[in-house]
Amino acid sequence: MANASSGIEWKTLSEDSVRSLLGPQPTPCLSLYLPTHRNVPENRVDRPRYRHLVESLELALALARPRADVERLLHPFRVLDGDHAFWEHTHDGLAIFAADGLARGFVLERPVAPLALVTNRFHVLPLVRLAAALERWTVLALTSRVAIVYATEAWHDLAGGPAARRPGSLPSGGSNRCRSRPPSRGPGSSAATSLTRRSASHTASIWAKARPAGPSRR
Repeated sequence: MANASSGIEWKTLSEDSVRSLLGPQPTPCLSLYLPTHRNVPENRVDRPRYRHLVESLELALALARPRADVERLLHPFRVLDGDHAFWEHTHDGLAIFAADGLARGFVLERPVAPLALVTNRFHVLPLVRLAAALERWTVLALTSRVAIVYATEAWHDLAGGPAARRPGSLPSGGSNRCRSRPPSRGPGSSAATSLTRRSASHTASIWAKARPAGPSRR
């Protein structure tokens, strides 16, 4: 769903949402990553750090772009900076990608290293790794009178791989986190998306699927 004020289209982290950023984009491509906090007082540092990263983008753009281009490209970032409600409800990380005519954001359930880059393509490797570590499925709870469907997700340790668990059981403890919530019912819902639980090979598969067939002409 797009934020009406900033123009940022907020996406749910998934294979498809990451892969959509790998195609050709208008240059320059702006990539921003920020670790955020859920609670006060820790989250009071989030917006100042965000502004510092936006300043880094501004400095990089100013080296080669007219001022009007710089302001146009940074507009979604500046509007988000003024969204007080957003900064009061952050999670563990934030990723924003912007180019001419495009601005997409991800509110992340895992922290990321702070980074601000202006390049010829989006820097998506941190998202690829997170998508490879995320597992989603649905749980059906039945009683004699009611049926409830929950969307659940678990995060697997990228360094050590998924924690061992019994087949058919929900992960608990260790490096995994399980959240239950009513599933999204809108178009493109990823509540029932199944992700492979092999970080290294799965990361490679995302890249492979994004490459065009045949030899490169570049």
